[in-house]
Amino acid sequence: MFVMLESNYPETMDCLLVVNAPGLFPLAYSLIKQFLSPATKRKIIVLGSNWKSELLKVIDADQLPVHWGGSVTDPDGDPCCKSKIVMGGTVDPKFYFLEGIDRSMLTRVTIGRRSALKLPFHVDSRRSLLRWQFLTEGSDIKFGISFKSQNRSDSPEEPLVPAARLNSHMVPEDGSLTCEKTGIYTVTFDNSYSWFHGKKLLYQVDVLPPPGNIDELKHSDSFNMDPLS
Repeated sequence: MFVMLESNYPETMDCLLVVNAPGLFPLAYSLIKQFLSPATKRKIIVLGSNWKSELLKVIDADQLPVHWGGSVTDPDGDPCCKSKIVMGGTVDPKFYFLEGIDRSMLTRVTIGRRSALKLPFHVDSRRSLLRWQFLTEGSDIKFGISFKSQNRSDSPEEPLVPAARLNSHMVPEDGSLTCEKTGIYTVTFDNSYSWFHGKKLLYQVDVLPPPGNIDELKHSDSFNMDPLS
C-alpha cells in the first residue's frame, strides 16, 4: 500500500498513523520501508499501546470518535461513528459487481478441488480474436492463457496471459487477445490450489475470425465456435 501511494499519489499523504498493528507488522514494514523515500518514511508513524493519547496530539478530540479516544459519537450514540467512518470487515455480497451479465449465455461447470479446466482452441488464421468472460460463485479462480505451436509437437507452451487468482466472484472478468500466430491457444481455469473446495464457474470463451471478412464479423456476437474436443 505504501509503495502504491508513493508511486501513484506523490505528496498527497500528510501523515499515516498505524494503530493496533498485528505482531507481524514490524517485520513486514521493515521489508517495505527500504523501497520508500525518506520523505515518505517520515510520514508513517506506528503507534504503541498509548495510541489514544498520541492520536490526540495530531487530531482534535472534537474531530475524533470516542472509539479512538476522542469525544465524537453518532446521533444514535455509536462511539465508532459508522455513519461517517467505514469500518473494516467482510464486504456484503450485495455490493459485488455481478449485475449486467446474461448468465443464460454462459456455460456452467463445477471445477473440483485440486483440479483445472483446460479449453484448447485451434486457431488457423492470424489476427483472429480470442475473447472471454466469466464469473465464479463464492470464491476466486486462477485464470491464464497459453500458446503452443501446431507445427512442432515438442514445442513448450508459451504463457500469454500469466496465470493469476482473480476475484471473479466479486467482479466478473472479461477480455480479449489478438492471436498473432497460428496454433493452439489454451484457456485454463485452475482450482488446483484449493485443497477442500470446488469452484462454480460460469464462462463463455470464443474465437472470432480476423477483421478481413465482413460477412463473418456480422455474426461475431453469436459465440458459435467450440473449443477442441
